[in-house]
Amino acid sequence: MISVQEAKQILFKHLPEPKIITVKLEDAVGLVLAEDLAAPLDVPSFDNSAMDGYAFSFEDCQNRLPMVVKYTIPAGTVDLPELQSGEAARIFTGAPIPKGCDTVVMQELASRKDDFLTIEADTVKKGDHIRKQASQTSMGDQVAQVGWLLKPAMIGFLAGLGFDRVSVFRPPNVTILTSGKELVSPGNSLGFGQVYESSSYTLKAALREMGIPVTSMPIVEDDLVRIQESIETALGNSDILLVTGGISVGDFDFVNQAFKNLGVEQLFYKIRQKPGKPLFAGKRENQLVFGLPGNPGSTLTCFYQYVKPSILKIMGKEAAGEKPQLVSLEGDFQKRLGLTHFVKGLVRNQEVKVLSDQESYKMNAFAQSNCLIEFEETKEMFVKGDLVRVHFLD
Repeated sequence: MISVQEAKQILFKHLPEPKIITVKLEDAVGLVLAEDLAAPLDVPSFDNSAMDGYAFSFEDCQNRLPMVVKYTIPAGTVDLPELQSGEAARIFTGAPIPKGCDTVVMQELASRKDDFLTIEADTVKKGDHIRKQASQTSMGDQVAQVGWLLKPAMIGFLAGLGFDRVSVFRPPNVTILTSGKELVSPGNSLGFGQVYESSSYTLKAALREMGIPVTSMPIVEDDLVRIQESIETALGNSDILLVTGGISVGDFDFVNQAFKNLGVEQLFYKIRQKPGKPLFAGKRENQLVFGLPGNPGSTLTCFYQYVKPSILKIMGKEAAGEKPQLVSLEGDFQKRLGLTHFVKGLVRNQEVKVLSDQESYKMNAFAQSNCLIEFEETKEMFVKGDLVRVHFLD
């Protein structure tokens, strides 16, 4: 067996190369940019009004004489007049500034009677309320870089520059295959000795939360031929395959043998950790394969520790990878020496509590938790107030 750190180093060293696709800008939210972008134009591309009000020459305002309101300029005006000395224009937010004007006054600070406008010179400054051309972005400026996460604000920013498509790192296609004769899909009746299958539901939810396209295959019984056929089918449509159950060393655990028969190269098998010791990671050509333990708690623990970080890296989300934090332990905890323990926890008031019901077949603690506490393998006893590594589950 290898350590948790060794397993992650091996896994991340053998990740498939990221794939780049071009998508509509509106579909790019949550993805990572795969190209540098430069501004194709100035923004704003023309001087325009930041207010509803009046446009005029500041010099005329200083003369303290009424100005004649000769024009009305709404947003979208193409043919602009050229104002002469003593003239003003009614103008609206976003409208271009006509020649002969260098200042805009808010309509609340101006006095208009018929077509004559009076402005108190002390209430305005030259250049007020004009958005100057290129005041946000100049044409040719670098506006985005490879590796940037496309959040809603960035989508809007790029749309304002005229981009309608961008190149991004493609999310991998993931297939889930569940094995186990005892498993029954929710919604069906249970017979004696059967349990409801929940691991695929958990994994699908976690993947969809990440925006990952996921396919779930029918449950396959513990039979080498059937498991091998199902894995071969799944590999035909997947970048990443997650197989739950059948990966240990029991008489009816055939997944490992099926991987070997299908040419899946083993990266590692079995880790010094609890839960999830019999974790398998492998690859076939440019496909990543995981054999996850069958117990639902073990399945989800391995997903958060190994599968999710791998997917984030493949998608170019290096900055969104593992970021464990040090949090003070609420109470004492003792574990077996030589194994890293991942324990369901709840962080509150700057302390982390170890939840009860930690057994790998139980999911109630996971349902209440907001983190996994990592207790390192080289230490046996942890006491209240110790700083421990916490992996948040958001």
